[in-house]
Amino acid sequence: MTPQPFAPFRDRPRLIRSCIAVLVLGISPAAPASPGDPPAAGRTFVIRGVTDPDPDLLARSLAANDDILLLTSPFTTRKAFLAAVADKARLAMQHQGYADAQAAATVETHADGTRVIIDVVPGPRYSAAGIEIDGLPDDLSHELRSWLKSQRPPADAIPRTVDTDGGWSGTQWVDTRGQPAEMQPALWQRGQPAPFDAYHLHATRRAIARFLRDHAYFAAAKLLEKPDAAGRSGTTGASCDVRIRPDADGAVLAISFTELPPASILREIEVAPASRTTAAILCEKLGIELGKPATDHNRLAWREWLRQSGRFVRHEVKFRETKPGDDGLPGIVAIFDLSAYSHVPPLAEPLSREEEVMLRCRSWLLATLANEDDLVITWTPGPAARSADHPEVGGGLVISTREGLLLTGLPGTADACGVAVSSAGLGWYLPHAAGWFEVPLPGRLRAAVNVAFTLSEKVAAGHHAYPREISTSCAIESRPRDAVAAAAITAQIEPVACLSIVHDDRVDLRWEDDILVVRAGSTESRFEGATGRLVSVGLPDGGRLSLEAAPHRFATDLATLREAAGDDAARDDALVSSGVLFFTGDEAAHAVDRLLAAAGMPEPLAAWRPRLAAVAEKLQRAVERGGFAVADRHVADALRRATEDEATPLVTIPGSDPGEVHTDPLMALGGVAATRAWRWLDRACGRDAWPTALARLATLAAKKDSTAALWEVTAFMAAKQHGPLAYLAAANVVPVPTMAVSFARQGQERLTAEGFHADSAAVLAILNECGLDHGIVSVLRSLDDDEVRSVGEEWLHDPAALVPLVNDLRSQASEDAAVAVLPAALDRWWETSLRVTVAAALAARTEIQTADKPATEPAARR
Repeated sequence: MTPQPFAPFRDRPRLIRSCIAVLVLGISPAAPASPGDPPAAGRTFVIRGVTDPDPDLLARSLAANDDILLLTSPFTTRKAFLAAVADKARLAMQHQGYADAQAAATVETHADGTRVIIDVVPGPRYSAAGIEIDGLPDDLSHELRSWLKSQRPPADAIPRTVDTDGGWSGTQWVDTRGQPAEMQPALWQRGQPAPFDAYHLHATRRAIARFLRDHAYFAAAKLLEKPDAAGRSGTTGASCDVRIRPDADGAVLAISFTELPPASILREIEVAPASRTTAAILCEKLGIELGKPATDHNRLAWREWLRQSGRFVRHEVKFRETKPGDDGLPGIVAIFDLSAYSHVPPLAEPLSREEEVMLRCRSWLLATLANEDDLVITWTPGPAARSADHPEVGGGLVISTREGLLLTGLPGTADACGVAVSSAGLGWYLPHAAGWFEVPLPGRLRAAVNVAFTLSEKVAAGHHAYPREISTSCAIESRPRDAVAAAAITAQIEPVACLSIVHDDRVDLRWEDDILVVRAGSTESRFEGATGRLVSVGLPDGGRLSLEAAPHRFATDLATLREAAGDDAARDDALVSSGVLFFTGDEAAHAVDRLLAAAGMPEPLAAWRPRLAAVAEKLQRAVERGGFAVADRHVADALRRATEDEATPLVTIPGSDPGEVHTDPLMALGGVAATRAWRWLDRACGRDAWPTALARLATLAAKKDSTAALWEVTAFMAAKQHGPLAYLAAANVVPVPTMAVSFARQGQERLTAEGFHADSAAVLAILNECGLDHGIVSVLRSLDDDEVRSVGEEWLHDPAALVPLVNDLRSQASEDAAVAVLPAALDRWWETSLRVTVAAALAARTEIQTADKPATEPAARR
């Protein structure tokens, strides 16, 4: 298999080759920018000259801004950093209604650290007043005002017509998962601060252009796409001007059209040859009328209807603008880029009974996940896996898109236990009144795990194959208003993928009254014909999954578990210590044993049980000696700060670049995690420490900033302060094999006591920031000789490797004394045994593994 470069370099082969050359040949990178380094990410911001917004809140908002974080790299000059901070402060003030706000940033150094001082000259403040629109018909002007003053669906939202029992009908906007789309906030709110920043003005122009396309004014929408320096669009003749004008009675959003082009007329329909349909059929099914205006709203609705039909693997609909016709009206051509799924009837013919059931099943599942009902999945083990105590009970999963997730073991019995993500946070619940433990989670965001079921088309030698694929992705998103949990499971199910289930050659179909039975090998699924509900899935081992939609099931089952669990074992002032006691207690171990027995798997943990019991005992003794007291204080402080941040939203700081950044969910999630790690590590161990440098590199990779990532890689290679641990860590995390080899070779050159001391200082700083140094020392001192050798064998592949460090810590008079000498003890450990272990690990990373020489085969030394 050909080694693949990591994300930021995939489209930059020249950069990759240049970077490898720098690493292999040992060329030193350019020195960090000078004069003066920017303050690190953890420094304090101080705002002067303004009272509203609150200066402390604005300072916290600047400190939390990711754009500013990216500028704390050693390659940014202090002058550039301060200019960027001042620009962000100015943009924030403009967004708060200060049209002429100015800001300047300087650095003050004190004995207690460095502060960034931002002096603000706010100027007059304006509230949003009216909206003036010239050059549009009256009815269109009225609708545009409403559009700008109301919440709007996102651009990729899908319109769905909704008819209620009361006779009301309207449009509901949903995403590709069938969930209600997150509406975008109003762009202009009377009485609120008028946003004067360029980012908001650009967003307003995009919203107006979208509104015009939704009303068939495509030529007019183009006028807003490329404004000149004065903010106007268009050259001679037709033009559009959008600006925010300060006035005595408030700021006015002024929109002016000159010579507005007329609405576009649908002139023609183009249909791809592989669609197995015609323009006439599409017009009939979709209600298309040539010679009439067609809107972007129509295009989205047509595309979604074709997707829902299940007839097409590809179902794109695009518009192409044409020159005005003889009537003087601009025209558009609708291009239906369709690829038909050949196993179903063409669009003009009805689906089979079995295919209709598959589409109903999809609708039932998505409706259950989107409405008030909870999806309940119950697992019954097969005969071979059933335990004597609970022969008919296995486990259950309740999915509520709004309230959370609940996984229960042995539901409905006295031994029931579970794990839940709910409005209270992440919770564990033990049976027999052994307690429950809940950890609070952030309230404004949630982790959404999306399960996608898709169908693709592959053509080889004229033969069409349609492989199905199930994939998962995770994203951090704003929590919907009606959702209370910090996690949710959603589904993106393509209709054509559902239809393909009944076309599989390995599938047998039969009907039992109104139940469709789909058998694939030793798995049998049963679908209710009238509703499409998936009733049950028979598993190969004789077990069964049963599915149902039940209202309020999540709340009922969680309340039952919590009542049976007894008292809350979590202590807000000692969350780490109480958590250790809860999870290492006997009842937690017994609950795991009962779950494994119910699943027919008691053996896997049998060999580990003595070791786990020993570890639990050591951890409990560490708690008794106060080994996690410092960690408890740190966690309590972090939770308190998080609660305060939740109660007071940060000030909006617009982006300097008004363009939108599109990233896939996993890259966005990685970017969030990396930036938070960077900010925290900068505070814990300093900007120049190797963990911070690796977090910085991960952030730039997630944000696809190839140039900055290249500089970080080369700077890491040339850094004099990094030692063997730093380069071993880099070699293990970088996904490019040649870079990993170069990092490992650099580490071999730094196998010195001084290099190790610098690396371990960063690790100790992190442990101290977490409050875990006392706990780790306490556990190490409590290990007996056999346990020390066992841990050394498992972790370091050498039974004697850990013995010198543990003996050194044991020899100290007290635990506090052992913590105090930990840096020196680590240095002595390096000289006695750890150096050999690290050297072997670096040597193992200096071999480039390829497809013809994988890691499992011995490789020749280079």
